[in-house]
Amino acid sequence: MERKRSSSGRWWIAVGAAVCASQPVFAGAHTWDVHEVFSNASGTIQFIELLESNGGAAEGGVGSAGVSSVATGKASDACPNVTGSTANKRYLVATPAFAALPGAPLPNCTLSGPDAVDFFSKVADTIRYGSLPYDTLSFTSGQLPTDGVRSLFEGGTTGNATPTNYAGQTFAPPGVNGLLLEKLPGFPDGARLSFSWNVNCLGAARYHIVYGLDSDLPAALGGVYNLQAPGIGQCAIVAPPKVLTGIPAPAPGGFLWYLVLADNASTVEGSWGLDGSGGQRTGPTGGHSGQCSMTSKSIVNTCGQ
Repeated sequence: MERKRSSSGRWWIAVGAAVCASQPVFAGAHTWDVHEVFSNASGTIQFIELLESNGGAAEGGVGSAGVSSVATGKASDACPNVTGSTANKRYLVATPAFAALPGAPLPNCTLSGPDAVDFFSKVADTIRYGSLPYDTLSFTSGQLPTDGVRSLFEGGTTGNATPTNYAGQTFAPPGVNGLLLEKLPGFPDGARLSFSWNVNCLGAARYHIVYGLDSDLPAALGGVYNLQAPGIGQCAIVAPPKVLTGIPAPAPGGFLWYLVLADNASTVEGSWGLDGSGGQRTGPTGGHSGQCSMTSKSIVNTCGQ
């Protein structure tokens, strides 16, 4: 683990110098650290969290300074700067698939184009903040968790991911506080999975599980979540845990996503939860799933959103 900070955020030009070339300097941007780095196994869901670590109230040029990957050569482009006091705030740079996660905080900068997947290497990399750079976070093989639950933090520690944006919005990834998926002994390829979830919210008579491919996620916040056809055992679930067999294998580099929905044991399912902008996520059939005999959706019960 190696972290470096430039000794100064400024370049000085001696009086009388005829020509001096230097790298760009972004005023009010040099006290941010690369604080937290997260990736899932496929590299589709990634985020980098920056932390203003010096109590600087006027470090609003963080977006212009940007982040980059030494291993992939990718760099954030046209990220917005921030206003107001920046002291001890956080700035979240993330892929679109992260922004589409249930309850995810809205990134301050959402990566796009070629940067939207595998922005940084999952194996070994150095994440740079600023072109000087102002700060870096480096990791080697085996140091970055890719379990979809934990992050790598500055200083080389790992722990449950805590992605936080500039407004202070955060959430726990589904593996920490929500849907937990576990491979069963004898099925290392994940063809059989055990699903567990929190049942503290009242009013659910039964549950059903829907799922999709990475390509079924909406291209932007507010879009429609498309679904794959339900498999055996995904409907009329009384209580967790639920074991499903015949889990399909995603395409190379792709992934599957799952959502547990409450229903009234008839034709009405509950909320799909909120996306990163705070809006209700929308299913493919008039807003609901159209699966497991569901014909409508009710969002009256907001528990868990």
